[in-house]
Amino acid sequence: MSSISEKNSSYLTAEEREQYLSELTENQQAILQKYKRYKINSALFTQLNQKGAFWKIIRQDVYPLYDVHNPKKSPLICACGKHVKFLYTCESSSGSKKKFGRNHLEQEAQIPLNVIKQVTHINHQIDRGTDMIISKYHNGVRFPLSKYAFLKRKHLLSQLSPKKIELFEAFRVTNLPLYDHDKKILDSLFADEQDRITKERIRQEKLQQDKIQQRLRLKEEKEQQRKQENLKKKRNYFFADCKIKLNT
Repeated sequence: MSSISEKNSSYLTAEEREQYLSELTENQQAILQKYKRYKINSALFTQLNQKGAFWKIIRQDVYPLYDVHNPKKSPLICACGKHVKFLYTCESSSGSKKKFGRNHLEQEAQIPLNVIKQVTHINHQIDRGTDMIISKYHNGVRFPLSKYAFLKRKHLLSQLSPKKIELFEAFRVTNLPLYDHDKKILDSLFADEQDRITKERIRQEKLQQDKIQQRLRLKEEKEQQRKQENLKKKRNYFFADCKIKLNT
């Protein structure tokens, strides 16, 4: 399970983003820009699409007479219905707008308070997709080359759409870490194939054991048959010898 601090690393200040981006090559930055994604795991941001989007705070309202003991006096109301002291009006790249209190931006969307303040003061754009990738890269995470090569060798990537394969190839060539959603796709394919391989190995081992058991049974049956035939011969010899003696 990811901790809050790990989730918060998906949101960077302007200085952090500039520093982390400087660690990428121009080609890596171009690929990141081309395949930009953005997704917040919050019901408040469900309008975000899979291709990615920006959210920026375009207005901040403050109610200076806010009373923590009687918050309902505040005319500023968050999307969740709470009366707040600080209200942020956010606009997406599609033009839709939402109003949130500071706690919702910090807790529900997992956006750190220092980033919220910076967005407000210097018009810093929230770009979770970019921040997610460059944070991973800064921390030493790279493209899962061996796992991807394994899936490619097994022809399992054909299950994916051409656009998804195009993204994977672009990130492979530039050795960029994957977005969480795309990483889960590869992990799922890999896990399914490993499960299939394990089941097939168990099936083959069982078949091999069955063959061994069958050979042992056949060998035992032949040995029993040989013993019975020898015993029968001995009996025949015995009766034949007795008959000869009786006749003499």
